[in-house]
Amino acid sequence: MNATFDFSERSVLVTGASSGIGRAIVEALCASGAHVVAAARSVNELARLAEETGCEPLMLDVSDEGAIDEAFESLGVFDGLVNCAGIALLERAVDTTAASFDRVMAVNARGAVLVAKHVALGMIGAKRAGSIVNVSSQAALVALDDHLSYSASKAALDAVTRSLCVELGAFGIRVNSVNPTVTLTPMAVLALE
Repeated sequence: MNATFDFSERSVLVTGASSGIGRAIVEALCASGAHVVAAARSVNELARLAEETGCEPLMLDVSDEGAIDEAFESLGVFDGLVNCAGIALLERAVDTTAASFDRVMAVNARGAVLVAKHVALGMIGAKRAGSIVNVSSQAALVALDDHLSYSASKAALDAVTRSLCVELGAFGIRVNSVNPTVTLTPMAVLALE
């Protein structure tokens, strides 16, 4: 048990849980006593994470609205959500296609909206206060070469965070974002190569 934080009796959903920041969040929450549902696309990584931490694995592609709706048919009410699912398709601005732009937006922004909607509806229905944290990026704030789609998606996520904050605060649901700089996750290592 982490001496600083006690999340016993708390249930938290973490998307993008199979690697990087999402994985570290799952590890920390589990060590602090939370019941964690760890959502990601990688079945093998989720199985390994579940074995190591005791989290509940959930195979989920946040870009698939139908899959999100189906998953929430059997999920309970959460005390917290960490929207950490994210992808980066790095390309020059002049090489950006509609397909690549839409793919990044679907995961990094739209997926967060759809998951947050379900989590918030559960909290509101149960009259349960809670917290939603969206993992954004400093790329939302500072222009970077080859990051047009990624930067736009994270700026959109920041706007989503502000809107959710305004609408959900009345229900006791706190919504924040964090904007880390480059963290040596597998995704960042690929971007640096």
